[in-house]
Amino acid sequence: KNSPEAEYKVELAEPGDKLRNIMMTYPKEHAFEYQGQAIIDMALEMVAKMPQKPGGGVDWSQIDGIVLETSHHTDHVIGTGANDPQKIDPDSPRGTLDHSIMFAIARAMQLGRWDEDVYEIKASEKEELRQAMAKIKTVQVAEWERRYHSTDPKEQSFGGKLIVNLKGGKSVADEKASANAHPLGS
Repeated sequence: KNSPEAEYKVELAEPGDKLRNIMMTYPKEHAFEYQGQAIIDMALEMVAKMPQKPGGGVDWSQIDGIVLETSHHTDHVIGTGANDPQKIDPDSPRGTLDHSIMFAIARAMQLGRWDEDVYEIKASEKEELRQAMAKIKTVQVAEWERRYHSTDPKEQSFGGKLIVNLKGGKSVADEKASANAHPLGS
């Protein structure tokens, strides 16, 4: 990159060819890192499957733990594999929280929505959010890692499988490969 003799090969479509990569781009629907887009969508979809408090909202006391099976990158950069205590602390700055999948999952489930207000955490929500974030763990799974690095746009994925372990031994799970805003998403 620093050499004046450097050459770069850029593959362009031939006249009449279908456009490829531009057709696989998508807007980020959520104010969060791109690797969390499908996971936020999945967390929001799972809210209805979670135990509910009498007045509404997820009953976190009925959840033993949540495991996100995902790629190495998601685990190491925005997940528990980063070994960053700020990523499970709702008092962390927004620049940290928008790179914490534990925050994204817990906050999406706590509010049942994702919008511009998710980073405005009320004092009355903070302790529940802190406890919820601490229940979430990310693990690397070979298949999600393979799909993360796939060069086939129909197979490439930044998603994962979310497993919610409930008190009493039952679990609720779902998986999502593509964000809703992705051309292959809903």
